Amino acid sequence: MRYMITFPALLALSMAPVVQAQPGCSEELTLTLRTDVDASQTSWEITLGGTSTVLCSGGGYTPNTLLNLSCCVDPGCYSLRIYDSFGDGMNANGYYILNDVDGERIIDNRSNGDFGFVSTVANNAPFCVPIGPDRLIEALCDRSDLIYGNLLIAHPEPAVVAAYQPGVQLALQDPGYGYQFWLFDPNGSYSRRVYIHNGSYNGWTSNDPERASYLNYAWLQTLPVPMEQWLNVRIRARIAGVYREFGPACRIYLNPEKPPCNTTRLVDRPNDPKFSCGVTRIFGGSDRLYAFKRVSADRYQFEFSNTGSGYLRRISLPTSGVILNWVTQPLVAGNTYNVRVRISYDTGQSWCNWGPSCWVAIGTTPGDDGREKVLTPETGLLWPNPTDGSPVQVSLGDGWVQDMPLELQVLASDGRILLQQRHSSVIDGQVAQLDMAGLAPGLYIVRLSQGERLAQEQLLIR
Repeated sequence: MRYMITFPALLALSMAPVVQAQPGCSEELTLTLRTDVDASQTSWEITLGGTSTVLCSGGGYTPNTLLNLSCCVDPGCYSLRIYDSFGDGMNANGYYILNDVDGERIIDNRSNGDFGFVSTVANNAPFCVPIGPDRLIEALCDRSDLIYGNLLIAHPEPAVVAAYQPGVQLALQDPGYGYQFWLFDPNGSYSRRVYIHNGSYNGWTSNDPERASYLNYAWLQTLPVPMEQWLNVRIRARIAGVYREFGPACRIYLNPEKPPCNTTRLVDRPNDPKFSCGVTRIFGGSDRLYAFKRVSADRYQFEFSNTGSGYLRRISLPTSGVILNWVTQPLVAGNTYNVRVRISYDTGQSWCNWGPSCWVAIGTTPGDDGREKVLTPETGLLWPNPTDGSPVQVSLGDGWVQDMPLELQVLASDGRILLQQRHSSVIDGQVAQLDMAGLAPGLYIVRLSQGERLAQEQLLIR
């Protein structure tokens, strides 16, 4: 072990920054110290991690002076302590920053000098050199305007991204690849490490190979992140179960304001695999409905209502999808429900406004004839679809009874019935020609029912 002690008496003679070099050791640390008006009260020491062995120390400085103090060590782990003999820390002008041999920050305590007698990381957590390469993305480093629900994002590590398996359930992803975020107050009031791996649920889309690099600090319920306080953030990747050293520090200041409230709704986008608006689903199995995700939302509340039967049920979840399977107040096959969704940014303590509603029909079991099936070339056709507003032809295939009445409805995405016709019989499979001229561009549902048989199709007007 090689180290150098900087003599405070020598430093106090000069008002200019001082950088000392120590031949033979590879890790030259620089402590940038901005003294306050009571500089005589300030001293510091760097000790060997986990011990009281002092390697470098100093004190007795000139007030309101910027000093660069050097301490050269070998690779290893160490602790930094800044002392104030009066017990009131450093005033607004005073601060310190510890940098590694390449000028990268290890600890940055600017604008945070009110520390009492001693400033050091909680639990005597050491810093280790050389530091690793992992860090916050530049756009989030040294930010004072972050608000509740903003994401902290690590630079993607190629090995972690490559280990993600697209299409594989989160529970089956390799937990040995991810990132550990360390948020701490250099004065010791707060320290929290959070590991996000490729199989963690963090509210982010499961088909994003970089999803493990996102941390929503608002989700941390145990040891929640303090607001209105400068914190350091350091990150280290874990590759094949092995952690690297933490990378350089960034400062963040978290404000308690929540994001402006947004609304959401069931997914009503044509051709989206999670399309959930104006559909028929089976209750009691694995069928789901999905709402549009909103960044930083940590709760989604789904409301199911049927005014005719007086039904009202609300279900709150941490995800934007709901499985149609619960015990209390089950949905009833054959009924249609209005469904709307709202979000929360504070785990349901307060809610944003409801979004627009959609209707969802509950079918019987999937084996029942025609129930919840869409029109296909075998069962029926709508054409042209999409349409530019031209009339749409409706025809039926085999399985529909020729001389039995048939109901036809055109519904908006929110469940409103825009057109309803009753046809006493079906002749050669031809049902109707629908005039679309009065309808605005958008997505509609054409629904056909005959006895127990039900089929429907999305119709897009461009």
